[in-house]
Amino acid sequence: MKKGICCPKCNWNPPDEPLWMCDCSFVWNTFETNGKCPQCNKKWDVTQCLQEFGGCGQFSPHKEWYSESGLSFYSKLKEINQRIRWYYSSFKKLRLIGNESDYVWNELKSICKKNELHYGVYEKDNCIVVTLLYDNTTSAEFNYRLNDERKCLEMYVTIAENYDDNQLSQVFTLASHFNTLSANAKVSVYTNEKQVLSVLNVPYTMILFRSNFLENSCAMHFGISKDFFYAFKRLVEDKEDPVFIIADILNRQKSN
Repeated sequence: MKKGICCPKCNWNPPDEPLWMCDCSFVWNTFETNGKCPQCNKKWDVTQCLQEFGGCGQFSPHKEWYSESGLSFYSKLKEINQRIRWYYSSFKKLRLIGNESDYVWNELKSICKKNELHYGVYEKDNCIVVTLLYDNTTSAEFNYRLNDERKCLEMYVTIAENYDDNQLSQVFTLASHFNTLSANAKVSVYTNEKQVLSVLNVPYTMILFRSNFLENSCAMHFGISKDFFYAFKRLVEDKEDPVFIIADILNRQKSN
């Protein structure tokens, strides 16, 4: 008998659509590959139930989504209804949107205006630069750029620069740790410019079909970048060993 797929917490049946995003920004249906990303081969042990498509929004172990007994008639009917609703809402939204990059661009400007942020709009470069405060004395310029070729919104901010040449190996060590630890934003090191960036690429499709996804992604990128910034500040300015910085981060995570 064919396995049924439903959320262990609320019995929501996911539609057969690409709605899950991997760290590498690839979007696919996680249940088609048993939680393994087809692009980077990362195996996801947990899967989120999507609230905007009728689920509860909670995370559960991926293996617990599969039911050996198969779906009940009611669950199958519910699944079909969810798929019809998803197709209809997607088609309707696409008709209203027209151009997806224009939609993302206008949505981004709307978020900046709504939250009364200090920002500059560079239409020619398809970029918006927002100045955000880490604390009372420290600010950073967050860049949000449309990449129509890759169909994604690129978010990036400088978290370290002008480090000493003899610190390069330590910079890569700390960046590698964060890239292993973080499930979202990544740390990119540009040796020629002696810059370290916090980068998050958000596919247009996720912004189009998941309500508040863009605003939540911006907030998430800010929070992660803030942690990156202070960690690299300890490394570059205070000359701390990355081993001690990483140990402090791991200890904080355990206490939380």
